[in-house]
Amino acid sequence: MKQNSSLIYALVLVVGDFLALLSAFTLAYILRVKYDMRPLIEQIPAETYLYAFLAVLPLWILVHGFIGLYRRENYENRFREFGRLIVGSFIGMLVIIGYDFVIDSTLFPARLVAVYGFVLSLGFLLAFRIVMRIIRSILFMAGYGVTNVLIIGRNPDANGLIEELANTKRSGHRIIGVVGPKTSKYQTFSSFEAAIKALGAKKIHSIIQIQLFKEAGKNDEIMVFAQSNHISYKFIPGSDELFIGNIEVELYRGTPVVTVHQTALIGWGKVVKRLFDIIAGIIALLILSPLFIAVAFVQKILAPND
Repeated sequence: MKQNSSLIYALVLVVGDFLALLSAFTLAYILRVKYDMRPLIEQIPAETYLYAFLAVLPLWILVHGFIGLYRRENYENRFREFGRLIVGSFIGMLVIIGYDFVIDSTLFPARLVAVYGFVLSLGFLLAFRIVMRIIRSILFMAGYGVTNVLIIGRNPDANGLIEELANTKRSGHRIIGVVGPKTSKYQTFSSFEAAIKALGAKKIHSIIQIQLFKEAGKNDEIMVFAQSNHISYKFIPGSDELFIGNIEVELYRGTPVVTVHQTALIGWGKVVKRLFDIIAGIIALLILSPLFIAVAFVQKILAPND
């Protein structure tokens, strides 16, 4: 399935999140309106309520997309995904509340519908993501959506990466060959050309070069082959010193450039650090202000006048 599996999985997450949110707010309406005999703020028919949420929930999905919940590097990390789901739920709920304030009609028939909806939506989203992880692992074990990886080079420092990739159930990758010294674990090839001849371009979904050749032409040959055959190509820089500082990759007139930011705070570094602390504090305050508003809103709706 090559790289299409990631796109398909992301689309399934989008649809699943939407259905989970719709189910959560539908159940919230039933719990408060049908089973709670206390008076309502406004009588809103179930059909009108459902249509309203069908229109507004895409905004919540956009929030999920904005914070990266449908990007592979996030949904493949369990703790990062769950953390972003919690943040996304808070922001998404604030979007729904803001929408309720700006429209002429009332979205919630009672304030507790919003509370029930928030709690249920967070629970449904977390449960859905857990189920999807289990299903994804089962599919990986059955061979569906697995990325075939060709490893080039042997670097002792990259053994951890290789072992992680070899765990197909978790990583979704399968090592089909290694170009380098002979190993008993994987099929070994003496050269990149021998690997291509034996495996064929169609069988290779991704190339990871963990050791660059001294001859730049060989490295260019591998990268050009990957590009011309629509194969994912990644490489590990040969200098470990690159990882001492902060790394940033940017395009400079069409050429990718790796910038290593110095960690020593001397001279202008101290000035920049101080400015960063001030700006970061202001940004953090702006980011957390919706949370403060949400807490105030929850305190208000939990008042005994519902």
